[in-house]
Amino acid sequence: MHIFYVLLLSLFLVGCGGEPEQIIADMEASGDLPVLDRTDSVAGIDSDNNGVRDDIDNYINKTYTVSAQKSAAIQSAKVTQNSMLVDKFNKTEVEKVALEELRASNCAFYSFGSDRAGVGTMRREIRSLTTNTKIRLLSYLEFSKAMSGAALTLPKGNTCE
Repeated sequence: MHIFYVLLLSLFLVGCGGEPEQIIADMEASGDLPVLDRTDSVAGIDSDNNGVRDDIDNYINKTYTVSAQKSAAIQSAKVTQNSMLVDKFNKTEVEKVALEELRASNCAFYSFGSDRAGVGTMRREIRSLTTNTKIRLLSYLEFSKAMSGAALTLPKGNTCE
């Protein structure tokens, strides 16, 4: 079973477009690594109940000063959190979160304009920081597995919340 999770983790890392360890190492080198919630729960601490863990909120507020980009990062963080918390056996709810993911992705491209690299960096960082413990990463991978074979339509226009 351990080998199965290693294989899943490897597939996840390839699909993310970057290894979380490298992303975190780059953040450490630049002095931008936030103090992350390492509680033994998938949800973590969200004291203001806005759908984003407090540590991720703090990171976003520190990192993104352009209002539209900050909003896109928050939307991305919410959907990443939702993907870990959704009932993976409820196909309707899983697809709903997957559509939220597409909306967040579309919003990021809309908000970052021509800075396509900035979109990728933001989304990889948010995902890496949010899935910072084994239980969170495994939950995220379960969501990915639950989405296997689903066909969804990309949204059009401004999908920012």
